[in-house]
Amino acid sequence: MVNILVVRQKNNQLGDTICTLPMFYALKKKFPESRITLLRGPVNYDLQYQKVNPHLDEVLVIDRQAPWKEKKELVKVLRSRNFDYGIVPSTLELSTTAHIVNYLSGAKKRVGLSYQNDVKNQFGFLLNVKKKFDWDARNVSQAMRAVEIVEQIGCNISQKEIDDITLALVENNLKFADEFVKNNFDKNRLLIGIHPGGKMANRWAAKNFGKVIEQLEKETNAEFLITSGDIDKDIVGELAGILTEKNIKFAIAQSLDIKDLSAVMRKFDLYISNDTGILHLASLNKVQTIGLFGPTSSNEWRPIGKDTVCIQSPTLDINDLKPELVLNEAHKILRVKN
Repeated sequence: MVNILVVRQKNNQLGDTICTLPMFYALKKKFPESRITLLRGPVNYDLQYQKVNPHLDEVLVIDRQAPWKEKKELVKVLRSRNFDYGIVPSTLELSTTAHIVNYLSGAKKRVGLSYQNDVKNQFGFLLNVKKKFDWDARNVSQAMRAVEIVEQIGCNISQKEIDDITLALVENNLKFADEFVKNNFDKNRLLIGIHPGGKMANRWAAKNFGKVIEQLEKETNAEFLITSGDIDKDIVGELAGILTEKNIKFAIAQSLDIKDLSAVMRKFDLYISNDTGILHLASLNKVQTIGLFGPTSSNEWRPIGKDTVCIQSPTLDINDLKPELVLNEAHKILRVKN
């Protein structure tokens, strides 16, 4: 059996995790009998990694703020695993901690990069499989950046295989979605999902969502489900107030289990989401989705698969993105579906 360690000390939120799925699938394709351990940094909410990534056998956490004794124990645990490969997929930041811990793990082949675009990896000397990657010049997405790291050890994945990656659901998830939709919506009307949350800089204003929803409701008689995480309550409340005032029927799905939410998403005729982790989850579930991008690049952060239309704001301010553009894309998707 091949033992593989992947060290991702930073960037472990939902969207980041889904973007790395093609890399893990490529690893498992090359090494089907492997055991894969993810060593990650702390995250600010409970993300059940093994529900999203079926190829993870173990998830360990490294906290830079932890006492030295805990770090020493972690290294001892890692060395006991006898890793054949230690991979540092530095697709965003070059983490000193990730490279040091990967080296201390004792992994025989330590895989990463020597240069990230024009930035030298100062800890690249701790790797023995590495090269320079000019990702920005080639307009490479985050998902494919991670794949290119493991291509150095013969791990490949085709675009079709990436497009086919999805989240496995069980009967209970599907039953939950059936009941949720039955209890909240009319089966004879279109169901459109809306996700207004995300990081502050990535949030399209509630009034903009309100304009799009009002127009779609007039044109299609659709009903609307607003999806929300714990950090989204303020903007969800604002949007709910706008819709209530306009007498538009909607419901809110608040902090659902990730697989129950996935099953509900699959009921959508259309989903409109800001650039956040839920956008990537929708793509993983093959939902026809419009992704709204402001300060982040839609080329770099486009979701995997082929079911998402990305709309980029003309400036770094997401609210310079006009509702008319979103409506135009919504019309195209709904016209095709009907």
